[in-house]
Amino acid sequence: MVKCKKFELLLIEDVVIFNRREVKMEAEININFRKAFELVINGYEGKYSNDKDDPGGETYKGIARNMNKDFEGWGIIDNLRGNGNFPESLEGDNLLQSYVRDFYKKNYWDKFMGDKMVLHRTDGEEGSI
Repeated sequence: MVKCKKFELLLIEDVVIFNRREVKMEAEININFRKAFELVINGYEGKYSNDKDDPGGETYKGIARNMNKDFEGWGIIDNLRGNGNFPESLEGDNLLQSYVRDFYKKNYWDKFMGDKMVLHRTDGEEGSI
């Protein structure tokens, strides 16, 4: 057992097991990200659009194809384009939704240290998201 000021690690054949506090902290970060994601992306960004006047071009949940050509979800979107329920069918594709969440977590939440942000509520209280 290795003891540090902030956490304890148990090393077993190159496997690191964090103590319960670390696991709880990671779960809280994921909960905060999911809450923020639902509020901003699913609440304001919209779904699918392909406006010829938009310089970003085809866009899904705020991810513009012209600026994010490497987004993993474009292949799924291209494959679903031919079905009769497009673009509504995009919402039901769990892998696509996972790619969207991963895109925002990696490119925005993690880069701007979202887990360290504090929500400033309109009632004057402060608290995490």
